[in-house]
Amino acid sequence: MKTMLFIKYAVVYLFCTACIFAQVIGKVTSVSGNAVIEDKGKSQRASVGTLVNEGARIVTKGAGSRVVFATAGGGTVQVGADTALIVNKNTVKNREGDSVNLSLQKGALSCKIQKLTSSGSQFQVFTPNSVAGVRGTDFLVATGPDGSSTVNVNGGKVNVQSDGGTVDVGANQKAEAVLGASQIAQGASTGGEADVEKWLAERAKAVESDPAGTMDKMTAHLAKVENTAKQLAEKSDGEAKKDVSGDKDAVKKQQAEGMALMQELNRTSAASSGIMENAARIAEQYAKNADVKTKLNAIQRMNKSIDGFNNRVDAALGRLDAKLAAAYKRIDDSWKEGEDKINSLFNDTKQMKDFKNMDMDKEDDRFKIK
Repeated sequence: MKTMLFIKYAVVYLFCTACIFAQVIGKVTSVSGNAVIEDKGKSQRASVGTLVNEGARIVTKGAGSRVVFATAGGGTVQVGADTALIVNKNTVKNREGDSVNLSLQKGALSCKIQKLTSSGSQFQVFTPNSVAGVRGTDFLVATGPDGSSTVNVNGGKVNVQSDGGTVDVGANQKAEAVLGASQIAQGASTGGEADVEKWLAERAKAVESDPAGTMDKMTAHLAKVENTAKQLAEKSDGEAKKDVSGDKDAVKKQQAEGMALMQELNRTSAASSGIMENAARIAEQYAKNADVKTKLNAIQRMNKSIDGFNNRVDAALGRLDAKLAAAYKRIDDSWKEGEDKINSLFNDTKQMKDFKNMDMDKEDDRFKIK
């Protein structure tokens, strides 16, 4: 009995400890060159042992700069040179597994992810115009200076979604989602960083050949994102107003709906922040181009509008998650109450059995009149 109680309390302790550190998704294992981690309004140089939290932004500057961090699930993420990466916050907690959601604003990322054993676990990389979801694989993702993206797979399989559709990308294959294109282009991949670097150079030349045209494509993309963000805000507000009730299956269904909304929030946020990041760089590079400057102003206005909608969604999902937490606690308390009743019934039954088996001719201290 004592052993069982020890195990029970040990499980509770480990669960609470995991909750306390739930915001930590990894730890830096290697750094080279100029790299910083921005977190909670503060910026610090990345160093070995630095914790990577939800909401943090990792920025590398200059050729040869890199940051490698290990995830809690045993994976490895390498942030390449001249890259900006956001670790998305999980406003709706994943109670069925681990969730790592990254937004690649610019540059390149290399990931080696162990096979996710839990069906509820997620590992996703969002770019301004696509999302790559994996179950366990070795792949590279890059966001070009024009907001386009590419996914190159070394091993395993990656599901890529964009405005151009959805494709599964296998080993030694790649998928390119050019901003504004009607479909995803697929082809063979060498699987190395050189292939990604070549692609980034090609996208840079595309911007150089027509910076104003690139800004037009960015504006058109953000117009779609703004409309999506508005609809998402309205849907999230409605979801947050619903009662979270019923049995565990019903609550799990509502949690799944909340997590789906959070993934859409990640998409609109990645699009907004990534396009803004790259548009600002183009405007700086072509500061004398009045047309580019005008288009930047339009992008900034849409970006502000999208941020407003996204903040509404995040607040609504926060309210929903609080209801989910209360519902799970109610279910756990009900389960504990049932367990206590069963234990009480077991003890009563045992006492009754002891009473029936008792030798009535033998004096028993339990029945002495004090």
